[in-house]
Amino acid sequence: MKRRVIWIFILFLVLRLLFAFRLPIFNDEGTYMRWAMGFVRSPSHWWAWMLDGKQPLVAITFGIFTLLPFDPLILMRLSSILWSCVTFWAVFIIVRRLCIQNKITHCSLFIDYCLFFISVCPYLIVFDTLAIAESPVNACFTLTLLLTLLFVEKPTYLKGIAIGMAIALGWWYKSTILLVIPLIIGTLLLNIKSWKTQWQIVVTSAVSSVCIGILIASPVIWNPYIDFQSTAVIPRTVPLVKIVTFPFAQWASDASNMFQSLVGYIGPCICVLFGIAIWKLWKIKTVRVLFGWAVMPIVLEIVMLTSFSARYLIYITVPVILLAGWILIKLSNGIRLAILSISIFIAFIAAWSPLAYYRLLTPLPYAHTDFGQYVTGWTSGYGVQEAIHVLVKQSETKQIITFIRFDGGNPEDAVLSYMQRARIPAAHVSQIDAVAKHPTLSRFPWYFVSRGTQLAGLENRLTLIAKFPKPTGDEFVGVYEIKK
Repeated sequence: MKRRVIWIFILFLVLRLLFAFRLPIFNDEGTYMRWAMGFVRSPSHWWAWMLDGKQPLVAITFGIFTLLPFDPLILMRLSSILWSCVTFWAVFIIVRRLCIQNKITHCSLFIDYCLFFISVCPYLIVFDTLAIAESPVNACFTLTLLLTLLFVEKPTYLKGIAIGMAIALGWWYKSTILLVIPLIIGTLLLNIKSWKTQWQIVVTSAVSSVCIGILIASPVIWNPYIDFQSTAVIPRTVPLVKIVTFPFAQWASDASNMFQSLVGYIGPCICVLFGIAIWKLWKIKTVRVLFGWAVMPIVLEIVMLTSFSARYLIYITVPVILLAGWILIKLSNGIRLAILSISIFIAFIAAWSPLAYYRLLTPLPYAHTDFGQYVTGWTSGYGVQEAIHVLVKQSETKQIITFIRFDGGNPEDAVLSYMQRARIPAAHVSQIDAVAKHPTLSRFPWYFVSRGTQLAGLENRLTLIAKFPKPTGDEFVGVYEIKK
């Protein structure tokens, strides 16, 4: 069994490394890269990204990794992949405990199938690899599931404190980790018979968990530099006044989008297995617990969130896969082989050719559009690094200065970050008059990188050097020389 697990882990890493090198820099990755390098320049301002409604540990982690001498995008993605390894091994421990607690036959196959699905699930290949907050939060979510199952099995103070620490760590990355709190409460209530004679330990552990969690998260919760009333933080949750009006039409639309995301990203085979598991194994208490961990976040997000993105649902992937692997061991060998073959085929398409995977999602309009942000339109990274390469080549023979529009995302944030990495001066177009008066910078050749046809009012002063179109649509990234 150990040898098979190692081979599955190698497959797990190969698929993520393939995707890391195949997909160009995504819009949010460019922003996180700029923040990461900002942290490196001024570590004392670690809290600054909270002004934009983001948790600070994402930029801190990526900033530390970008100190290494390699492409910063790949380094940031490697940090996400390392967090995904935590998820992989946490699932390994969870499945072993499920086998013992539920006396599951064919335990080794159960472990293999669950880890295989964790490795080949497109949802995890994509969001375990991207340099965004989802991979560390998913790891913290999975660790919390593991600790909760262990706590219910045998309550101890140490396990309770560990749960609080896992939630607090996830909070430093993204607030959606708080969705686990009602799941933990529901798990305790569903298993009340197993711990009611130890209620003193459970209550004390819960209080300790809350206190430790708040203590660890306190720099984020009570940061004295942040005045959320005066910042441009976008409200993420629906006001209670609107919830009590029961906007069923909006909820139905969100539910449809979530269903398409699950089928498209998790994969149809795993989704069908999940449904069969609920139907066939519902009498098992652990199955009902895992079902709650998979479904309750969906319900909460439909009701509470102002907008929905497929990556918000990555946290339910692990419980879904656990149930899918559980029912797979009960099916015939022929059906198993077909499901495993289809799953690995889709996984290699997603990892090797993101554009082909995008086309594969065409029958699911929402999932197709959602994944499109990574491979089409201005948010995708196609053309961004090619434009940066042109500028770096220009700087090899002469000193240059690069201008961009005052905007965030692709290509602006990526250009700023890579120019800083290459020690090439870069500035916003609004600073062009100041640069013109500078005794040194004014003598350098000036270049401008555009987001499509958005030329920042410089239309009459630009000479096109290179143009890199996106794979679909009319969007492109342009490199121009500015006439002084």
